[in-house]
Amino acid sequence: MKPSRTHAVSAFAGAALAAALLAPPAHAYTSTSKAQPGYETSKLAMVVKGKPRQNAIVTLEVTGFNQLFPVPLDPDFPDRTPLDFTLDVYVQPRSIYSTCAADIDAQNDRVINFPTKVKNIAGNVNEGPSGAFRHTIKYRAGSARKIMFCAYTRYSATDDIIRSSLKHDLRKRLTS
Repeated sequence: MKPSRTHAVSAFAGAALAAALLAPPAHAYTSTSKAQPGYETSKLAMVVKGKPRQNAIVTLEVTGFNQLFPVPLDPDFPDRTPLDFTLDVYVQPRSIYSTCAADIDAQNDRVINFPTKVKNIAGNVNEGPSGAFRHTIKYRAGSARKIMFCAYTRYSATDDIIRSSLKHDLRKRLTS
């Protein structure tokens, strides 16, 4: 028995609805990351939770992974252990800077040059000596709707390991 035209149209409409519900919104952004040479096993990603508005609390989840760096034996320091990786996260209006700086020092220069616009929202957060990590960062957004998050992982306070960037569009603030 051949299915009726009504069933075929219903099946098509159902498939189209399922695809639309599973597809990310057209304005959704995905974080991108770039590891330094030699640190390709490191991972760093960000995602904004919920649908935050301007001048409201924004929740950012930062996840990643770092490989353990072996610490060579040193007879002068027999108890020496691996150092911890650290995380710094910044937010900036895309009207000021549409990309993240190449390294954390250049990003800190941006904070100095535009202290009311470019903010360090998480500084020197411990990621541990290796393995997976997850941090939730909350901060109060300003009036800028189109923002850029920039995250950096460092090792030993001087080695830039990986950076990640995430564009996001905040919803307009509620008017009263």
